[in-house]
Amino acid sequence: MFEPFAPAIDAFAKLLARNYRELFGRTEPDHAPLLRATARLALERIAGTDALYHDALHTLFVADVGQAILRGRAMVEPVSRASAGSTSRSPPCCTTSATCAASARATATAAT
Repeated sequence: MFEPFAPAIDAFAKLLARNYRELFGRTEPDHAPLLRATARLALERIAGTDALYHDALHTLFVADVGQAILRGRAMVEPVSRASAGSTSRSPPCCTTSATCAASARATATAAT
């Protein structure tokens, strides 16, 4: 069966694991393989749905923005695995596709 998102899902799962190792190193236990497998599984399930807005592409953008935020935070203060998920304020959820498109453009611009 043809799965058009399969190459993107595999590449993004590897990218998440690589970013995790760059940020936290290879400390024990190494969560990178679990992160890669979980991301792949979740994205495959989302890609198989008929969701109109929160689809696989939206999920890739949101995860990428989260990684960029975490990398930026690490530039300002030390980040540990215990503190990576804690924040004093919760970011608002994307409410329009224009918001997600703007996030994608900002991420692409920051990456270059």
